[in-house]
Amino acid sequence: MQLPYNPADSPWWRMRLTHLAEERPQTLLALMQSGQLREELESVVEKANAVQYRMQQANTDPQDMREMVANQIVCPPEEIGLEEPPLTESQRKGVALWADKVAESYQRAIATT
Repeated sequence: MQLPYNPADSPWWRMRLTHLAEERPQTLLALMQSGQLREELESVVEKANAVQYRMQQANTDPQDMREMVANQIVCPPEEIGLEEPPLTESQRKGVALWADKVAESYQRAIATT
């Protein structure tokens, strides 16, 4: 029996979270406060995995594939340099705590499957 996939185990999940924290901190907080951050991260992981799969099927060089997915889907250039106020240390800790709790909830869901 195959267990469900844990999106938090994907490098794309943490990369997107880090990107938001560094480049779009206020957007990250708004997504977190509205309860939409988890959905945002899952959506990015799903898109990144789909593109990665198609590129693997086309025999794309693995390094080129990772760079394209990272630069176009996970950390799109239009989100860089938008001058949002940075997260405070307390907010960073809150985001890290949130991420850990979400990762644990995925693990609990998998364990009960």
